[in-house]
Amino acid sequence: MARRDQPIGVFDSGVGGLTVLRELRKQLPDEPTIYLGDEARMPYGERDREEVVRFTREAMAWFEARDCKLVVIACNTATAAALETVREEARVPIIGVIRPGAAAAISATQRRAVGVLATTLTVRSGAYVRAVRDLDPFVDVIQKACPKLVPLVEAGKADSPEALEAVREYVAPLVSEGAAVSPGVDTLLLGCTHYPLLRSAVAAVAGPGVRVVDSAATT
Repeated sequence: MARRDQPIGVFDSGVGGLTVLRELRKQLPDEPTIYLGDEARMPYGERDREEVVRFTREAMAWFEARDCKLVVIACNTATAAALETVREEARVPIIGVIRPGAAAAISATQRRAVGVLATTLTVRSGAYVRAVRDLDPFVDVIQKACPKLVPLVEAGKADSPEALEAVREYVAPLVSEGAAVSPGVDTLLLGCTHYPLLRSAVAAVAGPGVRVVDSAATT
């Protein structure tokens, strides 16, 4: 049985997982927490799956050595690439962020049309498509890889004109006429825990008719 003084571990490739940690502390203010951000090897989103699995295994060993009672993989890329593997190997419970994010998007969409903004590896894995369709097979899911966004957030440029232009590049094709679903998605899922730091830019580009949800708040 877990002890009250054992911490909950939160893992991300950089600062993005701090959005999950903030929500965790709001909901469980009396729980001790410990955070690991792999700044030395970020971003994960453009790496091979095998590398991300190795990095995630190393992180889980680090948390186990610190007697964590639960670990949250607060990284969509690591969740997509490694969650099932490390769950089978670890001695502590591990949860990810993809399924909660998918559930939030399904609850938010009215036209059953969801756009997912994510890293290249997360998009390539198809993890969000599978998660949404497992929960509701009638929801259309359109993915968009956004390789410019994590480096901008990590560089402290989330509020810069450069970030707004990058967000416009990725978001506009999902919500405009001529999008893969017509008349465009009505819900955007921020499929990377760095992206809530760009939420205002995403909302500005998407417009008032599009809901923006993120896995950080729902995990």
